[in-house]
Amino acid sequence: MRLIEIDQDLIAADGLIGVMSSGQDGVTNTVKGAREVYRGSKATLNQFMRSYAARHAAKARAMVLMAPGSVQTEMGRSEAPLTNNESVPNLANVLLKMQGTAGLEYLDYLAAPCGGSAQGMFVQAAAVTRARNFAELPASHSSG
Repeated sequence: MRLIEIDQDLIAADGLIGVMSSGQDGVTNTVKGAREVYRGSKATLNQFMRSYAARHAAKARAMVLMAPGSVQTEMGRSEAPLTNNESVPNLANVLLKMQGTAGLEYLDYLAAPCGGSAQGMFVQAAAVTRARNFAELPASHSSG
């Protein structure tokens, strides 16, 4: 974020700022825990970009938070379905497609929207909790 703030004047007014995020940043997709520091850092990055976008809303600049998909990395994801050779070209294509589109978007490597509104995230999280609680009820309490 500091580099974006420092170098923003080097980017054309109708240029693009792309930031690597992760699909692991959200409240709704954290169902089994783990990687809390990584997830938290990506959630914080996303919030910083949202704030940056709000402060610079009058500019025509495109801003994209990118989620690369589940990629095989040295960080322990050797079983992930994507390789860098599959993810990276798609990320580049999404960024090229977004040039000239003012505002902030949060997209995955196939240009599908990520994240969502805070209200939507909490509604989905509540639904997951209700489903889990229902599944844990003894059979005599479930409707049938």
